[in-house]
Amino acid sequence: MHQKNTGSSHLESLEQRSLMSGTGPAAGTFVYIESNNPEAGQNAILAYKENTSTGALTALPNGHFLTGGTGYRNAGPALGPDDSDKEVIASPDGRYLFAVNQGSNSISAFTIHSDGTLKLVSNAPFGSGGVQPISLSFSNDHLYVVNRGNSAEGKPGTVAPNVTAFNVGESGRLYAIPKSTVTLPLNLSTAQVLTSADGRFAFVDNFATPSNLSVSLANTLQPYSINGDGTLKAVKNGEARLPKNPPLVLGLVEDPKHHVIYSGTAPFGGVASFHYDANGKATYIGTAKSPGKASCWLTISPNGKFLYATDSGSGQLSVYSLADPFKPKFVQEFTVKGPSVRPGDTTSTGPTSQDFQLSTDPTGKYLWVVSHTTDDKFQQGNQLHTLHIGTDGLLSEPKGPQFFSESLVPATAHVFGLAVVSPDGYYDGYASKFKVGASPTSSVFARNKTIDLLDDGTTA
Repeated sequence: MHQKNTGSSHLESLEQRSLMSGTGPAAGTFVYIESNNPEAGQNAILAYKENTSTGALTALPNGHFLTGGTGYRNAGPALGPDDSDKEVIASPDGRYLFAVNQGSNSISAFTIHSDGTLKLVSNAPFGSGGVQPISLSFSNDHLYVVNRGNSAEGKPGTVAPNVTAFNVGESGRLYAIPKSTVTLPLNLSTAQVLTSADGRFAFVDNFATPSNLSVSLANTLQPYSINGDGTLKAVKNGEARLPKNPPLVLGLVEDPKHHVIYSGTAPFGGVASFHYDANGKATYIGTAKSPGKASCWLTISPNGKFLYATDSGSGQLSVYSLADPFKPKFVQEFTVKGPSVRPGDTTSTGPTSQDFQLSTDPTGKYLWVVSHTTDDKFQQGNQLHTLHIGTDGLLSEPKGPQFFSESLVPATAHVFGLAVVSPDGYYDGYASKFKVGASPTSSVFARNKTIDLLDDGTTA
């Protein structure tokens, strides 16, 4: 692993790099998933190309790209280590892919070629600045990583979580920003960092396991202002809480046109809504309940009309209408296909193949869902689902899931992460939310500009 600090003289903007890299825009829509293989040095990115007629994903030939790091085996599994989102993301210009190595405390960076293949950048992987990196987010030319520390349910932590910021330098290399690390209270199991569409704020999901709910900042949505140099400053008294404790804030996504953030409400079914003001202060609005269990991770359709959440505790997905973005309305509970427990398992009280990360394709016609096993003897619990989205936002699954090769994803590897890159500027789900009047290859995104999105969807 390599860890470097550098001044701005060694950096150039994502827009400049896109013109210099020579890779060109993606020749198709590609999906990237992390194997999370816990064998030393065997973590990898699995690359797929979309069939635009059916939404089906086909693995690229030799589409297995080692990260140079190690995934994490959550034996048990314990509550905490798997509870994260955005483990794999693309840069806003679609030229680079970044992935966490939770088991070796590092971040890998790849160049994305036009055919969807990946090349590990020079000196990668890079030290993450903490223990167990689990979530990534971009703002301008800065990459933010959550290092969750090492606490788990029933296991007090010895290393506190933090959020660390990096500059993205030449050819995708990462350089830690001096004095950027924000250390959080010990025994949180911080789950995600989400940067706002206007590039002004970073919101941190301070997930805490039930035995640690008395810890300071436990179970909060915590906002930070993003300074010009990429460092973070906590918004004074800006954090928001759910009215009861639990449910737990787990998984974040921002509405494309309003200053509204949605979260899951584990271990119950439902999504919570939060509003943030011009200073970043967050306020709880309300919760829309679903009949599922353990709503955790979320995505929004490209047209901004529907919200999708994984109900991991029941192997289902819940669908919400965003006709009123301040009050999501539950409209469907959908059960994914495929085996949910290992054959012969008579002891599990819930599915041991649990749906985790999800994302729509650029057209909004398909929803991809990654399920991962929580049973080290149930390798087929690692699954990739392609769901169809109707014009009414409702889901169907014409075919069963795809399974991962055991040689690439052993039973002890619990796959996670899902990033999307396409030629029309739909990078990791950003385009419909953040792109501002740009041609597909110009790399001018709201995450590279300072804009304010008003609550009516206009720009200030």
